[in-house]
Formats: sequence, structure tokens, C-alpha cells
Amino acid sequence: MTFQPALAAGGLTGWSFLNRTLGQQTKAFERTPEIRRDTEYFEKNIAQARTAPKTWYRIAAFCGLRSVRLD
Repeated sequence: MTFQPALAAGGLTGWSFLNRTLGQQTKAFERTPEIRRDTEYFEKNIAQARTAPKTWYRIAAFCGLRSVRLD
């Protein structure tokens, strides 16, 4: 993913800024092409999911997890 939250500064000042702008930054994140594409895919295909592993691997890939064990 290429989304980087905007930070005005580091430390407590940056944390406060991030908390104040969380809603705006969340909306910006949700509008990124990767998130929109994956959300559309999920909404289109979730009803067809029959087994947890396939669904879990898709979610894991979306989250950037490289190695997932389901046992």
C-alpha cells in the first residue's frame, strides 16, 4: 500500500494532529485505488465464499501478510 498518513510533527504534537484528523485521513485512505478495488472485489464475491481458508488467504493478502498458517 502506498497510503501515508499526514503528520504535522513527531511525538505528542504529531499524535494529537493524527487524532484530530483521523476521520479525514480515514476517508482519504478508503478512497485509494487499492482499497476501492479490494472492497469492490469483497462485496462482489463474499456470497460465493464456501470455505474459510480461501477467504482468509484473500484477507491476509489484502492486509499484506506474507505467511499465514491456519492449523
